Amino acid sequence: SYPAALFDMWRTLLHDHYVLELEDYSFDTRYCSLAGSCSVDERFAWIGEHLRGTIVETCGGLFLKGFQNMPVLAQQLASLLTNGGGEGSLAARADLLLCTHPPYSCRLFWPLVVDHGMPLLGFFGGTLEAHVPGGDMLTWLRDFRDMAQHPRVQFAAIAPFLAEKMRFQTGARVPTARGFGFHILAQGVTYIPTRINEVLVWKNSLECNDNQAAFDKVLMDIALQTAASESSDALSFHHLRDLRATGDASYGS
Repeated sequence: SYPAALFDMWRTLLHDHYVLELEDYSFDTRYCSLAGSCSVDERFAWIGEHLRGTIVETCGGLFLKGFQNMPVLAQQLASLLTNGGGEGSLAARADLLLCTHPPYSCRLFWPLVVDHGMPLLGFFGGTLEAHVPGGDMLTWLRDFRDMAQHPRVQFAAIAPFLAEKMRFQTGARVPTARGFGFHILAQGVTYIPTRINEVLVWKNSLECNDNQAAFDKVLMDIALQTAASESSDALSFHHLRDLRATGDASYGS
């Protein structure tokens, strides 16, 4: 999971300076019961039930699972975490809050930042559009910009492309922190690709518009220019959607 990967990175880099404890609560307690890497606390199951049971029309006209009435959900979560205040609340046990995927889920913590002064870290591996109703997209982009500029909030993305897309959408500059791999190293595994000039593209940027052709052209132009300037072989890009067999699940969104 994203929180587990982050925790392994922090534990590796900061062990000489901090003692770290992670309370990992997932929207999907069923996943946690199988994976064993997060809490099965039933008090948070309603968020997962809402997400799985709510179908929204996205900015691209698709009907997918999503969050509806986000401000109301955020207040409900704030009430659950603060539990009327006091040292016994879940919020009081935390030095900071952490949100990951989808980025829209970070909006759930906004009242805790504004009303209770809690710091928030957001680490993103997916796009801002994920699980957002199309009609709420502009409001969410404004909220994201406000959150990113708040002194108690720090956002980061796993890749420069994602960070630049967030800047283009919202005007907020989000740094890149390539934290993944630490949880693999912690298990004694090393990842060394052998086909170094071939790049697998899992997703492109098509949530609101299918722009794969334009996306591929930009990648190829950059690859050819870089290869020419460095006298090396150009990278080649392969979409996961093109490699799957007929009838397999779609990875296009």
